[in-house]
Amino acid sequence: MTMQINDTIAAVSTPPGTGAISIVRLSGQKSLQIIKKIFQPIKKTDITRPGFYNGIIKFKNKVIDQVVILVRRCPHSYTGEDLIEINCHGGMLITRDVLKTVLENKARLACPGEFTKRAFLNKKIDLTQAEAINDLIMAKTEKSKQYALEQLFGKFSGYVDSLRKKLIQIMAKLEVSLDHPEEDIDTVTGRELKAEITQILSQLEQLLKTAHKGLALHYGINAVIAGKANVGKSSLFNFFLKKDRALVSDIPGTTRDIIEDWLDIEGIPVKLVDTAGFKKAFDIIDHMSVQKTHQAIETSHMILAVFDATKRIEKEDENLINKLSQVKSKAIYILNKTDRPLRINRNRLKNLLKTNIIEVSALEGKGLEKIEKKISQIVMGSDQPGSDIMITNLRYESSMREAKSHLEEVLKGLKEQRPMEILASDIRRAILHLEEIIGKFTTEDLLDSIFSGFCIGK
Repeated sequence: MTMQINDTIAAVSTPPGTGAISIVRLSGQKSLQIIKKIFQPIKKTDITRPGFYNGIIKFKNKVIDQVVILVRRCPHSYTGEDLIEINCHGGMLITRDVLKTVLENKARLACPGEFTKRAFLNKKIDLTQAEAINDLIMAKTEKSKQYALEQLFGKFSGYVDSLRKKLIQIMAKLEVSLDHPEEDIDTVTGRELKAEITQILSQLEQLLKTAHKGLALHYGINAVIAGKANVGKSSLFNFFLKKDRALVSDIPGTTRDIIEDWLDIEGIPVKLVDTAGFKKAFDIIDHMSVQKTHQAIETSHMILAVFDATKRIEKEDENLINKLSQVKSKAIYILNKTDRPLRINRNRLKNLLKTNIIEVSALEGKGLEKIEKKISQIVMGSDQPGSDIMITNLRYESSMREAKSHLEEVLKGLKEQRPMEILASDIRRAILHLEEIIGKFTTEDLLDSIFSGFCIGK
């Protein structure tokens, strides 16, 4: 459905299902006209004034429900339009009937994210704040929630906007130089321009360095548990999740398919993936399960490679080590079952790996905190993030890299003594890319792409 910004829209803004309360939300020019038709207050009152009102929803002389409505008037509402929230009883049938009543009185069902899109278009929030609302809803850990809140309060967009304004000031001086080359006024010399662009580039580069951490906090990472059959991968998986999610037995090859679940490791959303063991395939099912394991490893952000302390190093162990030799930076090597009599040759294993190995007992839950710490160190680095501004969105990273590229061209142009008009063109493009981030410059396709990922009713 195409969004028409002049329509009055409606949607259920609470999750589907049965609960104490459901909220049906309306926004647009006809919101008050519609609510006057279908809402009968208990006491005679002027419901066009902002506030809460008790009453009933009626349609064609039939009572639908007893409700409380909240009236917010333009421009002092979430969307910047007349906005009404109908708080009805939370039954699925009641909620459906209230929404149906609103829609039959010339409201249109809202598209995903349309309420928030209107808030953006009516300048109640900028684009990063609009995206932060969805990030807040989708946050998987306390830390990712905190960064979404900081973005919602405008911390990130304020910083980006400050860089944009600095570039605009530089452009203003450049324009004077281009328009009045003969006048000796406050113009930008090559040396001044180089110093100012270098400073802004430095700020962009520092911000781009946070993308690795920020994107991990926002999107989460995939951590695949890999190893030969019966090394204790599923026991490790269950212990991390603190529940019996995967079937565990002493029979090799119990896990034949991919099993995954989310967990919080020091604030990082981690999708933990349990896989079938590395082994020789005896049938088509074995072959398919091993293929899935290889695919999971290739698409993962991190691999937890598990070895069995109670067995000698076997061909399957060597195959895994060889497979991970090219991606050592994202591999964590784990020696499991250290609570039992050891048969593995530790020195040989260390020589094969050429890196440290974490010794654990998944059965007794020993050493697992070391794995969590290692995951955190790989993702976040040795310095844990505080309240610093971070890039938490691929769109922001892409636009910022484009802006950086154009500013680098300015410095290159200064060195090569290119005409001021060409330097000014690159600065303008850098400004446009920063404006894309906060929504001062947008296209309809970009907005559709962003808001289509929102819930209906938000």
